Amino acid sequence: MSRVAAPRTQADRLGRHRLALGGAFGLIGALIGIVLPVGLLLETAYAPGGPSPLGGPQLTLLALILTAGLLLLVVSFVMYRSAFAALRTAEPKFWVASALCLIGTVGLIVVLVASVAVGGSVGEVARCAHGSPSHALACLRAGSSGEVLGASLAVLGFWLAWVGGVGIVIGLGLEGRRIRKPALVAGAAAYALVLLAFIGPFAALLLSLPSTGPLWIALSVLALVAPGLVLRGSQRS
Repeated sequence: MSRVAAPRTQADRLGRHRLALGGAFGLIGALIGIVLPVGLLLETAYAPGGPSPLGGPQLTLLALILTAGLLLLVVSFVMYRSAFAALRTAEPKFWVASALCLIGTVGLIVVLVASVAVGGSVGEVARCAHGSPSHALACLRAGSSGEVLGASLAVLGFWLAWVGGVGIVIGLGLEGRRIRKPALVAGAAAYALVLLAFIGPFAALLLSLPSTGPLWIALSVLALVAPGLVLRGSQRS
């Protein structure tokens, strides 16, 4: 019995540790890659004197924080995938979550490649968007061939990452119920809301939505709450 139980105990500890790392990197990545850029863009969009174009220093800062945030989110996906892979010894169903997280990791890397493809046109895209995050893809699609390529890669990468997010929801839900950790179940629910909120900006490209500002604010809050709950739920009882 001990020979069977020991590996599972070790796998549980490893899985819990890597879930905590996934939550930690996800929290910092969301703060840098989502909350700060959204705050900067919304500040310019809702300035007292009307939408104002971003200046050179702001554009440079925006590009840096987006890249740093994406890299941290890639590490978060890797940690989540690794956690679910370790937990498969306790519950075979975790292979689904692990596989989907791998797809999500590839998606975020594709988004990084897209940012490189856009390159020096970041400034023009930001000015075209007039501070609205929802208009960025439309501006890319209306630009040069390099920008169109970047937009296509960004859309592909986004949906791959979205599928990876579904894996996180499934994995956290399974683990939360298996070890009876309400915080992990709540984290899964919060990540599910993040996925739903991310659909809004893409819908704004097709539908005439009056304003997506509140949606971006809600998304920013949820993007912090979800990994925070994972961190809490990963703590040992």
